[in-house]
Amino acid sequence: MVFRGSHNSYTPYRHLNRDLFVIVSLLLFLYMWFLNFPPSLVRSYGMMIVGFILYDRGYKIISMQTLFVTVFVLLSLYPKLMLSMGFWLSVIGVFYIFLFLKIELKKRYQVVFLPLWIYIMMLPYSLYLFETFSYLHPFSTLLSSLFILFYPLSILLHMIGWGAFLDNELLWLLNSVSVQKVVLSDSIMIAFIVLSLLSIYNKKSRYILVVFGSFITVGALYQIT
Repeated sequence: MVFRGSHNSYTPYRHLNRDLFVIVSLLLFLYMWFLNFPPSLVRSYGMMIVGFILYDRGYKIISMQTLFVTVFVLLSLYPKLMLSMGFWLSVIGVFYIFLFLKIELKKRYQVVFLPLWIYIMMLPYSLYLFETFSYLHPFSTLLSSLFILFYPLSILLHMIGWGAFLDNELLWLLNSVSVQKVVLSDSIMIAFIVLSLLSIYNKKSRYILVVFGSFITVGALYQIT
């Protein structure tokens, strides 16, 4: 409200949202610079810039086109990102979020099924790149949700001098995980990627993709039994 009032008083001829976006983007750039430009954050920042430019010109921003334009621009400016696994995993994650939004679901169902969708879609890449799996792996969506509560609780405990209060529980959880090797073949991974790309334009391919990803998940669980 203070910024809006000052802006209307001293620079009423300028576009409020554009000026506000410039200030926010500069602050986020400083934050990204402070973190030494992690590739996933670079993708997110680049997508924010591209998204605002498209939005400012009346284009739909929650779309595959926004993602593809962002990737093209970032790779043109920073070719080293081509070799960054973190960058590509970040891009793939956003790709599947946008793909999920193409499925006709009510918003209350989207909130429930989006984490499960992302897990099933990203698991093949995790298995192919890292070749590790455990019984606790399928519970990662639930654990991710619990971290929403854990982070503010952890900050609060550190502020009152109880930062080590949950250390034993966390160490027990980490040490109790038994990780086993699960290998995903090249042919299965290629088929999954091709089907994912077809799903951009084909509705039936999306449902086939869900079944395919579910079979990969079940197969990973079967291999570690």
